[in-house]
Amino acid sequence: MRSWAVIDLDRLVANYRAVSRAAGPAVTLLNVIKADAYGHGSAAVCRALEAAGAAHFAVSNLDEAAALRNAGSKAALVVLNGLEQREAPAAAALGAQPFLNTKQQLDQWSAHGRKLGRRLPCHLKLNTGMNRSGFDFDPACPTRKASFLNMLHEAAGIAAAGVATHFASAENFASPAAAEQLDLFAQQVAALASSGIRPRYVHAANSAALAYRRDEPAAAGLQCTMARPGLALYGYLIDSAPRGRKAAFAVSPILQWKTRLLEIRRVRAGAAVGYGVAYRAARDMQIGVAAAGYADGFRRALSNRGAVAVRGARCNVIGSVSMDLTLVDLSAAPAARIGDEITLLGPGAGDAKTIAGRIGTIPYEVLCGISERVERRYEAAAPPVESEE
Repeated sequence: MRSWAVIDLDRLVANYRAVSRAAGPAVTLLNVIKADAYGHGSAAVCRALEAAGAAHFAVSNLDEAAALRNAGSKAALVVLNGLEQREAPAAAALGAQPFLNTKQQLDQWSAHGRKLGRRLPCHLKLNTGMNRSGFDFDPACPTRKASFLNMLHEAAGIAAAGVATHFASAENFASPAAAEQLDLFAQQVAALASSGIRPRYVHAANSAALAYRRDEPAAAGLQCTMARPGLALYGYLIDSAPRGRKAAFAVSPILQWKTRLLEIRRVRAGAAVGYGVAYRAARDMQIGVAAAGYADGFRRALSNRGAVAVRGARCNVIGSVSMDLTLVDLSAAPAARIGDEITLLGPGAGDAKTIAGRIGTIPYEVLCGISERVERRYEAAAPPVESEE
């Protein structure tokens, strides 16, 4: 591999512990490791966090759950996007717990539970305003309330281990949306409880809600017993908007991305550089050829606006990023030599949040975009400790 990512598992565990302390002893963490742990490698991340005491993990789909089971995970695996048709038998065999978002999913999971002669655990997803997935449950409407609760009680093959909702913008304090969602969720949970449905786990908080809104559920009359950190585990928080709110915990990035300097070239002033003549040398200059491009996940949008680090010096990306190669101005690193290490993401080049800001996206996309052909290398994790439960 000519491009590799270094993932610090000790730092991952430190982030996990910081989030866990902020959440408090009454809250179980459902650690989100979908999308290959946001590009960090789900099997290695899961092993490190299990050794640190984590017992619950969230994935996107059943294939991701199967991959973790095959890698040896014994943890509770929650499938956030529910199950597709005919996946119930495989999910039950894996011991997976799906989010149930629709009546069809509820009926299929319950039917398979009845077939097996037992109640299968699941998490009920309630829509509170994001309007992307989840049951529409309005406790203020007696008819709809009764219909929904009857549907749940008739699902004799399920055991509701959890009830959840999803904030649309927990970090945005310029909008009342998150507070309104929380108020509705509190009403929904109370209505479930009044009908005898009291799941062990009640959860709404993502990383941003844990950082900025940890006291709000109690103020709304809601006792949350689970939270779903994702981005924070990997060392990032989305800034509160308007900015100024202090986060309840601090985390630090766990991934650095590196490559090598393949070639060094001298070009004359005015010479075209790279595809499409996107850059012309403003002077006689020395340029470097870095062994990574957009097929590796180094975004084409970084053309003429990105930066890397060579020998500790920030060097600007020049011209268009190509599929396998990126050109950089070596003026700030005149002593650079072929074979030198180049940092694409990390100290000197910028973390995922910085890179996202340069190209108008979010750190999630930067991290998830690092392709499979980039080798993942892991630094040793901290020694195991007792489980949190």
